[in-house]
Amino acid sequence: MTLLKKYKSITVTGTPGIGKSMFYSYFFQRYRKENPNQPIVTSAFNEKCKLQECVVFTANTNVGTRHKEIPQEDDYLYLYDGPPETKAVGKMVCFTCPNFDWLDSQKKNAKHFKLYFPLWTLDELLLANDILKLNLDENVIEQRFELFGGSARYCLALENKFLNEFKSDLINKVIKIDSCDALLHILDQTVEIQAIYHNIFHSEPYMDEDEFPAEFGLKICSREVERMIYASIKFLEDKKRKELIACLKGQSLFSFLLGWLFDGHANEIMSKGGYFKVTSMSTERTREFKIPLGSYKHSTKSNTESIDGYYLNEQEKILYFMQMTMNNKHTINQNGLITESKRLGLEEDVQDYTFIFVFVVPKRLSEYPKQEMDVLPKSKNDNDSVKEIKGIGNKSAAFLEYLGIRTVKQLENEITKNNEEVTKFKKFLDKYNAAIEESEKWAFLNNIEQLRMVLDIDY
Repeated sequence: MTLLKKYKSITVTGTPGIGKSMFYSYFFQRYRKENPNQPIVTSAFNEKCKLQECVVFTANTNVGTRHKEIPQEDDYLYLYDGPPETKAVGKMVCFTCPNFDWLDSQKKNAKHFKLYFPLWTLDELLLANDILKLNLDENVIEQRFELFGGSARYCLALENKFLNEFKSDLINKVIKIDSCDALLHILDQTVEIQAIYHNIFHSEPYMDEDEFPAEFGLKICSREVERMIYASIKFLEDKKRKELIACLKGQSLFSFLLGWLFDGHANEIMSKGGYFKVTSMSTERTREFKIPLGSYKHSTKSNTESIDGYYLNEQEKILYFMQMTMNNKHTINQNGLITESKRLGLEEDVQDYTFIFVFVVPKRLSEYPKQEMDVLPKSKNDNDSVKEIKGIGNKSAAFLEYLGIRTVKQLENEITKNNEEVTKFKKFLDKYNAAIEESEKWAFLNNIEQLRMVLDIDY
């Protein structure tokens, strides 16, 4: 609403299946309610930008009228499902999957603004399952998330036939990336890039300086798909690997794949075991330690943030968390360390173990600095925002704010009153309170030793 006052046209885009069409409906209803005198043109377009349907809602009417062509009026608001063939004369909001041709055509339009719709987190999907009473098993949702990533259309699907067809299509497309050459063909756009892009690559928005999700980066949709692709191409000859790296360095849209390739290469080296030199980021002292063959384990769970793998030395009772990275800044997520530790069954004996965090980097980052830790809340403040509660993201926070609930304390009070509109958040609040109680137990992770391991490989 605010952006429409400043810009003439806005594009809302993002990965397919994350709720853009639902947001279109919500936006229309809310805008109509707040601006009853505003005529609105709603139109849908096919993949070739050809008009499929047009319905016009004039001032103070609840029923629209169908038109064969789009009326051209300066004072109308145009809501488009899909990019149009021609620009609207009035203000326009276009809801679309990422369409390179459309976005490129708007680059020089100073009155145009683009917003990238966020991917769903696992916690948000679980919450939606509760709110919508879908009655899906939480383990099923988590398994789908591990394969499909943050797409609600597939993670919350109720029709098995629909889901199985998409799963088969996704796997078939991944299978086609069976060599370095196949991946290079995709990067050269000698195949229908957008068809593969929508299924395998997801758009992950990040905030601009005004806190709007106006830019995005690409990511492989899930760790499971990452694993599948790398399994197909990991036996690259050095010449082919260098050719792929050189190609990735010249591809701004797919530059994220360079980091992914490094992750896979580093995990491959760790799995083979051997002696590795590590340097303390606090003292800059270097020492050597051994990872026996097969002892390094690659983490495949998406909810273990900050961890690509680990090595548990049972004899010396040392757990090494390993993070492969090419980023100069990589905040350590404490919750991910705790999740992995619990998965390894160390919760009861946590005081008996030494925990060490190892950043594995390419040789160009040989002076990689100590990183910050994103720690668990140490104490609860009555004025803490509900966004501090894991599971309550921007969508849920906006809903709660609509109910007049902005702080954790306000949410607790409403849950105590058995307010039916907010009781669905109780399990997230309970987990939040439990995390605070647990934070003292894991407080030692705040000062976990950080080591730097520099691999002799170019990326």
